[in-house]
Amino acid sequence: MSNNTPQPHTRPEWKALEAHQKSFSDTSIVDLFKDDAQRFETFHLSLGGLVFDYSKHRVNEETLSLLCDLAKACDVEGAREKMLAGETINASEGRAVLHTALRAGNDIDPALE
Repeated sequence: MSNNTPQPHTRPEWKALEAHQKSFSDTSIVDLFKDDAQRFETFHLSLGGLVFDYSKHRVNEETLSLLCDLAKACDVEGAREKMLAGETINASEGRAVLHTALRAGNDIDPALE
C-alpha cells in the first residue's frame, strides 16, 4: 500500500465492519451452531488435505460479505498481482516483497536473492 493510499481503518467499509461487530458481539458460537446445524459445511475450506475451519469463529455470511467489500476497496487483488509480478510494493523499503520467492524452490532468479 503506497503512502498516499487511504489506510483500511479510514474507509467506510471498515466502519461497516465495526458496526457489524458491535451488533454481532453478543452472539455466541453455541448459538450460531444451534441456529445452523450445517454451519461447518458453510464455514470451512479444504485444500490439499488441509482443513481451515472457521465455523467456530464469530462470523456469518454478512461478516464475510463485509470483509470482501473491504478487500475490494483496498484492492487486495491488485496488490497480490503486483506482488506476484515482483513489482515494488513495499513502500517503506522501496522494494518488491519476496514472500513467494521463499516458496519457489530452486527457480529463484539470482537477481532477486
